[in-house]
Amino acid sequence: MLILGVTAGSLSFIFSDADDGDKLIREEADNFALWLTDSMARAETEECGFKLSMSQQSIKNTSFRLTWQGGSQHGTTETYQSSKVRIFPVTGDLSKPRVFEGEWSSMTPALTLDVKPQPSCGGKTLFVVVSGAGCVTIRDTIN
Repeated sequence: MLILGVTAGSLSFIFSDADDGDKLIREEADNFALWLTDSMARAETEECGFKLSMSQQSIKNTSFRLTWQGGSQHGTTETYQSSKVRIFPVTGDLSKPRVFEGEWSSMTPALTLDVKPQPSCGGKTLFVVVSGAGCVTIRDTIN
């Protein structure tokens, strides 16, 4: 009985960590998608655009910088960083900035990011997909 109790307790602890990791990953994917969608909506309202640049924040993460081009916020920048989970382009290419045109609601080129757990916590990978048509979705698979 003691062995069964210890085993059951260990398994529930392991699975609760994975659930916490999944919850954290989902929350971060939602926050990033909301930040980008809100920026797109503001650009559409003002019929202006922005450039989305990515740079290495740490060995395992990316910092996203949005620079407004036109409109009332012309020249200002906004930054999104995550320290809780890893957000990184699927291609690994950080050098290519993306441009969103609010007048046409288009992102060039399209972008797919993976949102992964840090090594210290469990959880499954999610993907934030930004299509050329300016739609932001969160998916469980890359396709």
